Amino acid sequence: MVGNSAMIYGTKDDLEGKDIIIYDDIIDTFGSLEKTCRVLREQYHCRTITVAATHGVFSFPGRDNLINALYPNGAQDQVIDRVILTDSLPTPRYAFDGVGGVTVLPVGQLLGGLAHIFADFSQKEMLRDSYIRQYVLDPIDKEQMWEYFNAVYADPNRLPKD
Repeated sequence: MVGNSAMIYGTKDDLEGKDIIIYDDIIDTFGSLEKTCRVLREQYHCRTITVAATHGVFSFPGRDNLINALYPNGAQDQVIDRVILTDSLPTPRYAFDGVGGVTVLPVGQLLGGLAHIFADFSQKEMLRDSYIRQYVLDPIDKEQMWEYFNAVYADPNRLPKD
């Protein structure tokens, strides 16, 4: 448990000394993510931590929290190494201009390309194409994924005790 809300799944062997990528749909104040990354850094001694998020809301003090996690006063207190965001909201584009370690990816061109693919191909056609298929989640695969997740990770009896 991290604070009262976040859980880290995996054993020390799964995580220790590894390069970690955390994906989150929204970063708001960077509070829960910061706690999670700090536990990964301090208890699991992760080599690098990259945070990727679709939407950067950054309510106050989110921007400051993120910058402090990237550039703390003491170099050994660094919580994260890199952040990747999209410009789905205007905040990241302006708030992090020139901040090293923060990459803001434009989504307009990507969404336009996806709109063309979805307009030109049915789901069945997309699933037959070996290149496009890797980016399309078949509903059957989704159910199998959740069954696997629930069987392996969601059982509280299987969670690490430390």
